[in-house]
Amino acid sequence: MRTKNEGRAAALRVRFQDAPWRVHSLTTGVFFGACMTAFGYVQHPGSWTRAIVIGLNEGVFFGALMGPLQVRERRKRVAAIGKMPNRDLWVAGRALMRGPVPVDPKMSSKTS
Repeated sequence: MRTKNEGRAAALRVRFQDAPWRVHSLTTGVFFGACMTAFGYVQHPGSWTRAIVIGLNEGVFFGALMGPLQVRERRKRVAAIGKMPNRDLWVAGRALMRGPVPVDPKMSSKTS
């Protein structure tokens, strides 16, 4: 049984997936830049300035590339699957990425 919070999380996930490329660019760039800042500091300890500059540059570059790419892939998936409810779209997208579900019930329970 799903709780109220699981329903909200699913709705938020769908809302984020339907967001414009600018939102995807910003979120992926910020998270990637933060990871690269931490990695840069671990790799070259003692210089936070250098780590922040590296993280900013890589975050901007990564976000600029990945934002539009994510939106384009989402549009292709929705176009290939067609119009259906969001839950079914998620299941179909997962099957599209992993391949068809086996017909044998024993095998399908092991693969999911």
